[in-house]
Amino acid sequence: MFSPLFRSWVDRAANTIEYDSDDAAVVIADGGGEIRFYIRGGDGDAFALTRAERSEVERFVMSSGDLTDIERVLSVELGGYVREREGLAGLHIPGRVGEYAVGVAAREEDGLVSLLVGQRGPIRFVKLGPYRLQPDVQFSYFADASVTEIIESAASLSGGPLFSTW
Repeated sequence: MFSPLFRSWVDRAANTIEYDSDDAAVVIADGGGEIRFYIRGGDGDAFALTRAERSEVERFVMSSGDLTDIERVLSVELGGYVREREGLAGLHIPGRVGEYAVGVAAREEDGLVSLLVGQRGPIRFVKLGPYRLQPDVQFSYFADASVTEIIESAASLSGGPLFSTW
């Protein structure tokens, strides 16, 4: 399901990939299972990414018709784990309401934000409160990058060329 590069990034972040047949989901979890990401869908449907922490219920994060978009988001998320484990500064990605990267269009509907990137189908994110970092805005800054470029930037000392550090 996932690319070999992404699988090795999951390992480097000390996370696991498992298939939960009861939920029909692929689960990526940190070592203690405290934070879990669930990926469902495919076969003509959009892939959905949800997240649960400890004993909390799952919360919708995003959906896309392209599994690579899920890998992009998770590569950045896992980059935080890798950087912490390796003693590197945290990544900084713009994320304020409305600060989308050039060339990305967004529209809000029913509590979701749909991003339009080039000729791809819509990529949907949950809309968060105005004082929180917006995952849709952050995604717009690496939406056109390959998973390889994201991982290389996330692993670099400076976070560049895609990101900067705190």
